[in-house]
Amino acid sequence: MKKIILFIFLVLLITNIVSAGETYKLDFKVQPSYGVGLLGGDRVEFELENSKHTILIKSVDINSVDLAAFTYIDKQNSPFYITINNKKYLKLDVDRDNKDDLYVFYKNSNKTVAYLIFQLPLIANKDLKIFSENTFNKNNYAKIIIIVIIVLIILFLIIILFKKKKKEEINKIS
Repeated sequence: MKKIILFIFLVLLITNIVSAGETYKLDFKVQPSYGVGLLGGDRVEFELENSKHTILIKSVDINSVDLAAFTYIDKQNSPFYITINNKKYLKLDVDRDNKDDLYVFYKNSNKTVAYLIFQLPLIANKDLKIFSENTFNKNNYAKIIIIVIIVLIILFLIIILFKKKKKEEINKIS
């Protein structure tokens, strides 16, 4: 019995619950604007000026989003960090020619999910319409279920150990 409890305890110790971010690929050759719901850790990849670029969601707050933008991934450039909100958006000039190549607008967020709009400049999309709205409703049900199971196992182990200790105390008294 002790070996089983020890084994379960060791498995719980080495079990790591990781919520790895998703990667979303946007194709601006197909359409000039995307609306995307993103969690912290999610990444958006896109191609502009014949090179790949990515924007990583560092953290999501109720009224803002922290981003890390990596331009020219193939050239190993350092990221730059920015916080966007209703009053501040990202103007991305990937080729440094003083012409904006992409805008990233903050639409809204809660504590976990942010809704961002990735928009090509006005030249490519004069009406500022969002042509396709891709909403990704991310449910953390699997993560919640795993946490509940782990808590139940720990409670079960505590109850077993408590009963065993009580039994030993009763046997000592007898």
